[in-house]
Amino acid sequence: MRSRFPASLALVLLLAGCASPSPQPVTVNLALINDFHGYLEPNPALFDQGRKGQLMGGIANVGGLIDHLRQEDPQTLVIGSGDLIGASPAVSALWADEPTLQAMNLLGLQLSAVGNHELDNGQAELLRQVRGGCDSSRPAKACQFEPRWQGTRFPYLAANLLDARTNQPLFPAYRILQAHGQKIAFVGAVLKELDQVVSPKGLAGLKVMDEADSINAVIPELKARKVDAIVAIIHQGGTSLAGGPDCQDLQGPIVEVVKRLDPAIDLVASAHSHRAYTCHVGRMPVFQGGSYGQLVSHVSLQIDPHQRRVTGVQMENLPVVPGHYRPNPQLAAWVARVAAHSKTVLERPIARLGVSRLEPRYDTAGESALGDLIADAQLAAVRDQGAQIALMNSGGIRNQLALAPGQSRLTYAQLASCQPFANTLTLVDLTGAQLRELLEQQWSRDPDARPLQVSEDFTYVWDGRRPVGQRVVPGSIRLNGEALADDRRYRVVANNFLADGGDGAVLLKDGSNRRETAITDLEALERYLVQQDRLGTPAGQAESAGRLRRQDG
Repeated sequence: MRSRFPASLALVLLLAGCASPSPQPVTVNLALINDFHGYLEPNPALFDQGRKGQLMGGIANVGGLIDHLRQEDPQTLVIGSGDLIGASPAVSALWADEPTLQAMNLLGLQLSAVGNHELDNGQAELLRQVRGGCDSSRPAKACQFEPRWQGTRFPYLAANLLDARTNQPLFPAYRILQAHGQKIAFVGAVLKELDQVVSPKGLAGLKVMDEADSINAVIPELKARKVDAIVAIIHQGGTSLAGGPDCQDLQGPIVEVVKRLDPAIDLVASAHSHRAYTCHVGRMPVFQGGSYGQLVSHVSLQIDPHQRRVTGVQMENLPVVPGHYRPNPQLAAWVARVAAHSKTVLERPIARLGVSRLEPRYDTAGESALGDLIADAQLAAVRDQGAQIALMNSGGIRNQLALAPGQSRLTYAQLASCQPFANTLTLVDLTGAQLRELLEQQWSRDPDARPLQVSEDFTYVWDGRRPVGQRVVPGSIRLNGEALADDRRYRVVANNFLADGGDGAVLLKDGSNRRETAITDLEALERYLVQQDRLGTPAGQAESAGRLRRQDG
């Protein structure tokens, strides 16, 4: 008996070991969208050269692709990376973007980082959009599609966006979701340079902190909660020329943010730059899925449940091609309802165009024919108020103006998709010296920044080989053929975003004799197109007018 006991014990221990093998890796799948911008309907392809000009995206098709991913894994987590709304086509913007937020509810979106465009109309309006209600700064749009807006079913996250009065986060820093028994923490942040892309009115009462520092600050709390993976969702981006399945050449602001993140973070979902890439910065996987719902980023996390760590990450950007998957029927019905309700306004014909298509395509000097048209329209709208020069930021031009086959006049929807912000025009006086300094400021934030678009009869030459601050060729700035005089005052018009110092145009804030008008950029464009059409000279030309010249181009 004594000799058999140890053998029996050994057998029991051996069997126990066989019954409890080391746990197998668990796969958690994510589906992410970024920079959707209210594009509920399909729109021309931007990221698939093989489909150039064809339609991609559309929320019903996004939903169909995600339905397919859910068929393969019903526990797929659906996440947003910011700018779901704002700068939206008229079908969404007409109704304070409530149709898009409701579409995200129907999609089953589980959370999203805050993007800069969520703040286009300030924190009070964003909080209303999230919480529900009709007490809005935009009463002509809010609760006009449905009599009572119920709010979002998903939270926004922003670890670095604080209420300036209380110094507390405006939204939660993170949210933990579960899939296949694993706890996945998502930490959100918006780009810290919000003051460069959001108007002062939009940022009133808010304070923005460093992205990496704010994300890193919550990592100890997440570790204490024993999460299995940490995903940082940062509404900041970069660019990659390779853009392939594992690019190593990522550049831009997101790179420095990623380099300073806590090593406990497993993955970075980026946004804002509207680029498509699946890259690594060092060991860190970083990706972005283009914009406008044309791509869905699919990420698979391999997790060791015993050690609570991610052992592998697979990333891919899936094209949202109409017809590839059955559209989500609930979302298709919703979009059809929104489109039908909006039809009368959206399909209203406006005016003929001088060419069949005007794209935001820029020449070597940074000028575009579409930018010329918009600047001229803004100047014409307030010329009777003394305006001499109009300045337009290229980033505010959000879409092309193009006549479809058989279409004779542009519609309101097309104009609104090009100028979706409804920024009001602001007049200021600047001296010639201030104007020259303002033009130099264009490259102060980014040496490769695209110049401001300018109105007719205002011209200058710049040289990209010169250092920032000295790029405008001396004596080249002219108005009506005459060189600007440093001590003379000139009346300048710009949209209120620029006039408040947006896109780095800080000197416009210092302009004297400031006057806010009630005319929006969209109204100015409509008036100009109609006027030129009535004169028998429809506006728009095939090439830029040569108002900007680049000496080294």
